[in-house]
Amino acid sequence: MQASYRQGDFIPRISQTYDGDNSLAWRSGKLVLDDLALNDALPLINRYLEIPLMVADNSTGAIRIGGIYNIKELNTLVATLPKVLPVYLTRNKDGNPVLNSIPQRTPKS
Repeated sequence: MQASYRQGDFIPRISQTYDGDNSLAWRSGKLVLDDLALNDALPLINRYLEIPLMVADNSTGAIRIGGIYNIKELNTLVATLPKVLPVYLTRNKDGNPVLNSIPQRTPKS
């Protein structure tokens, strides 16, 4: 069973977990990302990072990511994202790492 709250709710939403449900993977030290947009994956990743990872814009946030990651090694994930996704890392004025999408080149006709 799982319970979740939304802001302003006083009664939790109760749901049943099932075999293959990845919501409890953290108990085994794993983070499961199942084809999520970066905008949806970053709140899950940032739970385990000292300095939150950000996206530069909506097009970067729409890039999809999947996989099973060790929550103790998510800093390594941040460094390897540019090797597996069309992104590069920069830092904002506060020193936070920021993912930027690599612009797609359109072939010239």
